[in-house]
Amino acid sequence: MDTRDYYHKIRETVRSLEDEFYVVMSRETPDGGRAGVMTEVNRQQAAKLLVENRARLATAEEAKRHHADNHKNRQEAQALAEASQFQLFKMANAVIRAAEPVLKADLKKSKE
Repeated sequence: MDTRDYYHKIRETVRSLEDEFYVVMSRETPDGGRAGVMTEVNRQQAAKLLVENRARLATAEEAKRHHADNHKNRQEAQALAEASQFQLFKMANAVIRAAEPVLKADLKKSKE
């Protein structure tokens, strides 16, 4: 396929896609692409992947599952981040409490 035909097919595919974003399901490719990986992409990228036969549009059920999985993963990551911040806060408080007697002693010495 020559370059002109390639970009013409992409433009036609973009025009046929109505939404701004799509979930696509990858196909196995000779260069090592794995089949079954879902990704959300914009209309232009979806058209390119479809024309190159590297992906197909996900069904409504697959897209719904993809969004639910992403939401769950985002919540888990946020909970993990909050837990690590809490641990850091607890550790900082412990260091401050351990250093408090030394700091008070230094303060007394500096006042004398």
